[in-house]
Amino acid sequence: MSSYRAHGVKPPRSLQKAVGKALVDYQQIQANDKILLGLSGGKDSLSLLHLLLHFQRHAPIDFTLGVVTIDPQAEDFDP
Repeated sequence: MSSYRAHGVKPPRSLQKAVGKALVDYQQIQANDKILLGLSGGKDSLSLLHLLLHFQRHAPIDFTLGVVTIDPQAEDFDP
């Protein structure tokens, strides 16, 4: 289990349900999977991080989550 604390950040229930359904329907995460998330700092990758942390704590399957910082090296990128 992750030692990260999201300090009160909880994904909206509607998003939890939609993403949870997709994870189950498409069998995206299996027991004992090791997931590495590329984090740019933008809203999409941060939202996915918070969702995965939520599922890691509350889903009935055990998986490992790692995070790596991604720098897109684009001049106009502003997360």
